[in-house]
Amino acid sequence: MRVLPPRAMLNIAHRAAKSVIVLAALVTLLTGCAPPGARALLEGKRLLEERQYPQAIEKLRSATVLLSTNSAPHYRAQAWNYLGVACHYANQLGEADKAYRRAIAIDKDLAEAHYNLGNLLLEQNNLEAAISEFNTYSLQRNNSPDGFLKLGTAYLRAAGQHSTPRQRDLLTASESSFQQAWHLNPRTPEAPNGLGLIRLDRGKSAEAAQMFTAALKNQPDYPPALLNLAIVSDRYTRDWPLALQKYRAYLALKPRPQNFDAVQAAAHDLEQAMHPPTRPQTNATPHASTATKRG
Repeated sequence: MRVLPPRAMLNIAHRAAKSVIVLAALVTLLTGCAPPGARALLEGKRLLEERQYPQAIEKLRSATVLLSTNSAPHYRAQAWNYLGVACHYANQLGEADKAYRRAIAIDKDLAEAHYNLGNLLLEQNNLEAAISEFNTYSLQRNNSPDGFLKLGTAYLRAAGQHSTPRQRDLLTASESSFQQAWHLNPRTPEAPNGLGLIRLDRGKSAEAAQMFTAALKNQPDYPPALLNLAIVSDRYTRDWPLALQKYRAYLALKPRPQNFDAVQAAAHDLEQAMHPPTRPQTNATPHASTATKRG
C-alpha cells in the first residue's frame, strides 16, 4: 500500500517575515534643526532599513532616552516600535516584546506596533494574544489586506488547537478575515490558500482544490498553494497527474524548501504507483511437446 504524504505537510503560509512598517510621519522630523532625540530616531531608522541591526538597536535605545516625557508621545512610541523591530530582526525576542508593548503603552493608537507585536506572538504560536493584536490593527487600518491576512492565519492556526464548537467559530472567523483580505487585494495568493484549507477542514476537497488553484493563478510559484494542491490532488481528489505536476513544481523552487526530502519521497512514491515497473513476461503453461512418446 502506498504511503501518502501526511496532512501535517499542508501549508498555511511560509513563516511570516518580521514586519517593518515605515511611518511617513517621521518625515516631519527632517524639517528644521532636529533635536538630538529626533536625530537618533532617524539614524536608527536608517540603520534598521540597512539591516545593521546591532547598530540600529544602540541608536534607537538612545532615541528612547533622548525623547523624554516632554517629547511628543507619538515620536516616543515610534522610537520604541522601531527598537522592537530591530530587536525582532536581531532575534532578541524578549526585548522586542517589551519594546512593542512600551510603544503601545505610550500610544495605544500606534497601529503598526500592534501589527508588529501580533507578528511576534504569531511566530511564538501565542495565538489568542496574536488574534487580539491583529484585531486591534485591523480596526484601525480596515483598508489593509495585510492585517486581515494575519488575522485569518492566526484564527486558522488556533482552530487546529480546539475541538468543536470553538473550532467551528474560529474557522468562521478565519474565513471572514481571508475573504476581507481577498476583497481588498484580489491579487493576493495567501487569502485563497487560507480559504482552501478551511474548505478542506470542512470536508470539501474539490472546493479546496479550486481555492488552491485560484491562489496559483495569482502567483504560480506560491509555495504553500503548490504543496497544498499537490497533497489534496494526491490524497483526496485522486487527480494523480495533477498531484505529480505540482509536487515537481514545488521541488523545483529556489531556494530548496526545507521539507524537500519528504515531498520528494511522496512524489517518487506517487510516480511509482502511476507507472509501476514492468516485469518480464513469463508463461506458466508449458508448450505441448511435439515429441512422441515411444512405447
